[in-house]
Amino acid sequence: MQKIALRIPKGPDFKAPTSVAIRSGNLLFVSGMAAHAREGKAVGVGDAEAQTRQALDNLKALVKPVGGTLDDVVKLTVFVRNIADRPKVNRVVGGILRRTVSAGNPGEGDGPRRGGLARGNLKQGGAV
Repeated sequence: MQKIALRIPKGPDFKAPTSVAIRSGNLLFVSGMAAHAREGKAVGVGDAEAQTRQALDNLKALVKPVGGTLDDVVKLTVFVRNIADRPKVNRVVGGILRRTVSAGNPGEGDGPRRGGLARGNLKQGGAV
């Protein structure tokens, strides 16, 4: 099966040796969707809600050109610097991915599976 590397149209160029996303058949695997603006600078440093919105905007910009929407998301994992920010992140994600259900409540809804992890050091002052 052919694999195709994708980039965010008019998005930040991270100059990394990895792809932002790989499309394989009807599946799109996305990695490391950070809260960066098109210029490559971090958005809302220290603000978990602003960074969550930006990361989801970047994800939306990535899936749209290949015919996808955020409703097509199957699994979402969010890394937060401070676990106390998780309720803020959940509010933003829940508002944008309205059908999202918590990974702790299997069988509820048809939204994507979601998990969250706390991690002390995120790049460029990231809260999310």
